Amino acid sequence: MALFFNVLQNPHDMQATLDLELLRSAADLIRRMPIRRLTEYEIEHFKMVDDFIAELIRLGICAISKANGEEERESETRVLREHELEYEIRT
Repeated sequence: MALFFNVLQNPHDMQATLDLELLRSAADLIRRMPIRRLTEYEIEHFKMVDDFIAELIRLGICAISKANGEEERESETRVLREHELEYEIRT
């Protein structure tokens, strides 16, 4: 959960991408655990944990994508304002 919250709090940070990779690694590790006999309940629980981690990863990717999109829009807006100011100065 700490990794996921770090992604949400700092989506622009390069660490956010690394944290998502760690979450993916954790999910892979859980899937590959060599457990011989599981009850139906345990199998269902592992599936639920795997689905939960997959959803955290999906949401983390969305947070990073949204933050990058907002940054691009802010940059475009800044460029437009600079051009408007330049035009006003000329006229």
